[in-house]
Amino acid sequence: MSFVLPGALSLLATALIVVLLALLRSRQRRREVATFFIWRELCDSVSARTQRLRSLLDPLVILQLATLIVAVFAIAQPLWTSKHSGFASLAIVIDASASMSTRMDSGITRYEAAVRRVDEILATYPSSSTSVILFSRNPRALVANEADRTTVSRALAATSPGWEGDGRPADLTSGLAAVGGASAYEQIILLSDHAPDAVLFPLRVETFSEGSDIGITAFSVRENPDGAGVSAFAELTNGSDESQSLRLEIADDRSRTTITASLEPGEEAAYVIPFPTSRGTRFVASVNANDASPYDNVRYASLERSGGLQVRWIGKSNRYLMAALDAAAPIRVVDVPPADLTVVYDTDIDALPDGNVLLVHSAVRDVITIGDRTISGVVAAVADDPLLSGIHPSDIYAERLPLVDILLPSLSLLSVGDSPFALRIPDPDRLIVVLPSDLVATNLPITVDFPILICNLVARVMPARPAAASQWTLVGGPVSLGSGGHSVELLGPDGRALELLPEQRTFFPDRPGQYSIRMGGETRVISVNVDPGETLSFAAVTPSATTEASLPPLSSQLRDRSSRLWPLLAGAGLALLLAESFLYRRSLSERGRMQ
Repeated sequence: MSFVLPGALSLLATALIVVLLALLRSRQRRREVATFFIWRELCDSVSARTQRLRSLLDPLVILQLATLIVAVFAIAQPLWTSKHSGFASLAIVIDASASMSTRMDSGITRYEAAVRRVDEILATYPSSSTSVILFSRNPRALVANEADRTTVSRALAATSPGWEGDGRPADLTSGLAAVGGASAYEQIILLSDHAPDAVLFPLRVETFSEGSDIGITAFSVRENPDGAGVSAFAELTNGSDESQSLRLEIADDRSRTTITASLEPGEEAAYVIPFPTSRGTRFVASVNANDASPYDNVRYASLERSGGLQVRWIGKSNRYLMAALDAAAPIRVVDVPPADLTVVYDTDIDALPDGNVLLVHSAVRDVITIGDRTISGVVAAVADDPLLSGIHPSDIYAERLPLVDILLPSLSLLSVGDSPFALRIPDPDRLIVVLPSDLVATNLPITVDFPILICNLVARVMPARPAAASQWTLVGGPVSLGSGGHSVELLGPDGRALELLPEQRTFFPDRPGQYSIRMGGETRVISVNVDPGETLSFAAVTPSATTEASLPPLSSQLRDRSSRLWPLLAGAGLALLLAESFLYRRSLSERGRMQ
């Protein structure tokens, strides 16, 4: 046994003061008696000497002396030294990446199993200095050089795995550097669901890989060159030991499409999903997998799409024609040229506009004249033209078809008898289509041929723009907010504004989803995903196969361990003091009854 403050033992000399006070108190006791001659004979008797000796062994005095001695020893802080197996310094690295949230067969997650393993290690091999690192792509020190095992356990119990990807060996080195470096520790233990590669220092790895995984390992979206929707690419991985029939859904802001996928155990399959009705900029891919790791069953992508078809409208409005144009491609109405397509509806103009033109029941002075006499009948095709692809002319009927006189060379595509129903004016540099009849005077707007005809027309006039491809970043990666002096507002996946510093131009998303950056009147969408590398490729490995079979036992060197005894002594002193107080009060009560 040793003492932290051995000089405090000199306070034991104060016990003499307690004894002296006890002797003085015993001599000053007075008793009233009837006569004194009886006490003379007892003064020198053996019984009298025994009585005086007993007065010195007063229980109160003994308790006071014991309390004083215990208090002095507590102040000196005695240390009890014993031998134990453990470490002088221990670094525990816990994988806190997204894959550690995978649920094991026992019902707990891999991360929870790793935390329990830490408690077992510290209970079996106590350490004089323990540090804990939460390891991922952005590692952080949780506990640094802590001697109290309870403090380490409480700190770990309050943590959980994040959404970041696996850390690299360089990340492990930097994480340990925050707590003194790898060379400062006798033993370094990594608890993870996989073993890292190319670590430059001795490292004991214990893995927790139980639990199957089915996930989306790749997802992207590309706008079709003609502007008619998008094409989505997705890759699915079946990491379970059973065949899976899955439903893969691709959704944007307005619509969705679904396919069915069948995967064998361990199979990876890629799919290209046509999504012609897509008009949105935010895309979500989801699969209805019922597995132990749902974090990779949803993926996000965002697309900065082209402006679509620029349409200049002249004349009266017509909701049927506008709806057909909007169904064919995203349109943006402009008031002045240039435009991808100029629509002239039920009005007369002085000259043909520049560029591609669609004239509906409209005349052009000195070029196209719409007559007053009309005919009716079923429409028939009179020419083979790409604009008529997929159209059944016999489904179209004209109730009032005016006669048309065109002074330019023209090609009749559809007709009723000898009267043209649809014409095209040949021009090598642009497309000019003429529909002489008012749409409401035909059944064309209520047939499926009308949107097909407009879609064929739009496909011919849609400008050749580079097809936009989707982009996304990883959780924890830097995202630029832009610059230029504009105020920036950042909205999280839940639509709530995130707090930014006044001059902040970069942020690090801490969870997956779609973020909106508003700046200068414009909104930019950033899609954030969990690292696809977190999705395991194949079936799980049980922990016993890695922690017991392939790893040597932990070092168990005998070391001196000093235990502090002053808390026990302080408690004993308090108990003695309470006992002394109780006896003193009891003696006062008995003395009062005797008097």
